[in-house]
Amino acid sequence: MSGDEGRQPPTNAVSITVAGKAGAVTGTERPFAEAKQVVGLEGHYLRWVVGADLLRRLGRLDDARRADDRALRCAPNDVERRFPTARRAGLVDFGGRAEGR
Repeated sequence: MSGDEGRQPPTNAVSITVAGKAGAVTGTERPFAEAKQVVGLEGHYLRWVVGADLLRRLGRLDDARRADDRALRCAPNDVERRFPTARRAGLVDFGGRAEGR
């Protein structure tokens, strides 16, 4: 037995998180393309937060700002809007840390 029997495929949320982490490591277009192919998360703010991060890493700043705007529209509450708002304003860097730290 391979040990994979009974394992569930990753959820869409897991897939988008993996793509985001891969983008942080590789800085290539491939993780962004993979993130775009995850279906069912078009209305979920995390899909757009991750997408914005990947786009910034690729130097596609206008697209990243649009993705942050979409994240803000999809976020379910003020707490979830804080990060994309701060990032859109340039108050956090790519890794989510406050600038200047």
